[in-house]
Amino acid sequence: TVFFINGTHAADITELAEKYPNVRFCLMGLYSRDANKVREYSVRDYEPRYLAGMLAGLRTKTNRVGYVAPYSASGINRGINAFALGVKKVNPSAEILLTFTGGTSNREKEEQAVRALKIAHADVLTYHQDSKTVASAAERLSMYFVSFHEMYKDLGRCLGAIKINWAKAYADVLKSEKAIVGNVTVWPGMVEGIIDLELMKSKLNHREIAALETERAHLLHGKPIFVGEIYDRMGAKRCNEGESISGKHIRSNMGWLIQGVTLIDY
Repeated sequence: TVFFINGTHAADITELAEKYPNVRFCLMGLYSRDANKVREYSVRDYEPRYLAGMLAGLRTKTNRVGYVAPYSASGINRGINAFALGVKKVNPSAEILLTFTGGTSNREKEEQAVRALKIAHADVLTYHQDSKTVASAAERLSMYFVSFHEMYKDLGRCLGAIKINWAKAYADVLKSEKAIVGNVTVWPGMVEGIIDLELMKSKLNHREIAALETERAHLLHGKPIFVGEIYDRMGAKRCNEGESISGKHIRSNMGWLIQGVTLIDY
């Protein structure tokens, strides 16, 4: 079995699957066009993003929180939107300021993005980038942050980290019969113990910890995040009161950003 962690390899992987029919190819994301040859897998990363949004909404003093993302795509937008819903749950008055860097690893753009958020008076942020650049920049600019992948205990402004147990994720894919027959999506999350928001509890107050632990318990019991009346930035209704957005839409059709997210140019 060969795992690809970048969806940009979608075109190449089908050709490889044809060339090596006895090898199982698994592609990160939902990009495959051949259900018989390529297995798709991902994680419900938006769940801890929602909790991170709650933490940001509780911590902010300026009522402006930031998000540094590479570009707009369904897999990235769902994290931004979940974060925004978390912010609004605990702080309806807060604004969500978004910057795009154009890629997952562009240190110069990431530095610029954090500075732009600081100038716009954001005092808490999170990000979807591969390096430590955003975290380091936020630390220098005295901005609290929730990191992606790594818990930076050496940085005083780190409130927590979105952690993914990839070893368990890959092991679960290999163990699952569904993961190697056809194209049934493997998409684990917090319930399966694959992903979570790890908290730097020594830096959080009792209100923050209590709110996050209560909501985590609800998520572990199956509470949906994308539920109730939801509008996008263009004013189109994406979800009705009493309904929830389907998993299929969340996975592959979230080419939109939620109302309340403001794009910041720099």
